[in-house]
Amino acid sequence: MLEKIKCPFRDDVHRMHEERYGSRAWMDIYGIKYRLSCENGSTLVITSPENNQLIPDTIIEHINALPDGIRVVFNLAREFNVTGLNLLLEYFARKECNKPVVIDVTCMQFGMNEFIPLENLPMNVKVSNTAAMGAQYYGENSFDWWLLRRGEEYFNKVIDKLDNRSKIRALDLQGIVLEFYTKYGDALETMSDREKCDFVFKHLRKTTSFAGSVMIAGEERPKCPEHSDPIKTYQSGKGICTGRSNLFKVLLSNRYLGMQCYLVSGNHGSTGHQWAEVYFKDGTRLYYDLNLSLNGSEKLSGSYSDINHFDYIRNHPNTSDVSSLPRCIRDEEVVSKDVPPLPARRIPPLPPRRVPPLPPRKK
Repeated sequence: MLEKIKCPFRDDVHRMHEERYGSRAWMDIYGIKYRLSCENGSTLVITSPENNQLIPDTIIEHINALPDGIRVVFNLAREFNVTGLNLLLEYFARKECNKPVVIDVTCMQFGMNEFIPLENLPMNVKVSNTAAMGAQYYGENSFDWWLLRRGEEYFNKVIDKLDNRSKIRALDLQGIVLEFYTKYGDALETMSDREKCDFVFKHLRKTTSFAGSVMIAGEERPKCPEHSDPIKTYQSGKGICTGRSNLFKVLLSNRYLGMQCYLVSGNHGSTGHQWAEVYFKDGTRLYYDLNLSLNGSEKLSGSYSDINHFDYIRNHPNTSDVSSLPRCIRDEEVVSKDVPPLPARRIPPLPPRRVPPLPPRKK
């Protein structure tokens, strides 16, 4: 079976491979890795190259030539950019694929306003942001926030393009936002942005509590993985710093409130920690720490250290230093400047229309 699966890739001289990864895995000249999953040997996992090399459109012909019963999963790495993803989606939108395919974007990074053409995917090609090859997924990822900011009309168009677990997750997150906004929307719309943040902060301090953690091999970890997930934190009322700060962002950074809320990771004392930071239209920014009541502080105390602000940097790629207060950045500016636009699709010109001559008029 393995030889049958390798065969379509081996026969293309432009996709010579190297047998580097053992008998069940290989890599082609583009740096794309292939692995036959041990799960009944029926899933071919394709991993994007580390150097952000684009995946060529011939991949679909190779997939179509695979034996029947094979499922394909694309694991797209953090370094794989949205241009490469959009080209891959376009391949599947205009070329027929005869195998079930899952495009896993769990690890990819998305700017809030980057365009992703999901609506044209055929039904046998699904997008996943819940770790398609994993048994369970608790946490957050960039695609969560991207979906939360989409308008209702577009969200309803693309929700069926997600695999089942990702669809359930997306609907749960949207449901949390809708329930909160339906209950408090009238009050929130009369508040300033600062008052909205304070309201959400106080609400979560009342309705959620710290779930506790345990030390494993000298590292502090949640008692249950689900305590780091914003959905489970909302449903159970318990979460660690990750779950509560993610839930804080869910309730602010969505299609209704549209706040610029970002997640910050670092240390509090000697313990790994996560909290949130909000940027306001006047250029100021404030920290909100659900676990330690750091509400609306412009400066962190000396007990906070080793701050990683990947969430902010992902959406503002031209900003290398976030220690000083930035100017206000409008939503329409939050688009990656270092990624080239998609090439124009080549559409052959229509042939000249031949119009038959009019019949002679009867006198």
